[in-house]
Amino acid sequence: MVTWDDVTQLASALPGAEPSTSWGRPCLKVAGRAFVTQRPLSKRDRKQLEDAHRRVPDGELVLVRVEHEVAKQAVIETEAACLTIPHLDGYPAVLVELDVVTPELLTELVSESFLVCGGRLDPAHSEE
Repeated sequence: MVTWDDVTQLASALPGAEPSTSWGRPCLKVAGRAFVTQRPLSKRDRKQLEDAHRRVPDGELVLVRVEHEVAKQAVIETEAACLTIPHLDGYPAVLVELDVVTPELLTELVSESFLVCGGRLDPAHSEE
């Protein structure tokens, strides 16, 4: 199972990543933009998922950015660890269930979010 500590270790290794907060929640930012954020579900989020007859995850979640809405829909449809909530409608981001995601998928999602938010990989890092 992946933990927030694993996420921060992965994200902190990206060039220019800095620990911060967003809306009072721990996150990592690059170029002043949060690219991975702890994002627990609120009571409202849970109720909206229940009302829509969708599964309500119990584990820890993180929010990552994706390039656009088409990418968001593709990730949600193909990756069981990824979901969205009404609060994110129209926003290019997905929630990732840490107790479901594989380390490989998490690496891909965090790296993509980093790039979407303005991060740049140096050639040595991208060859790993």
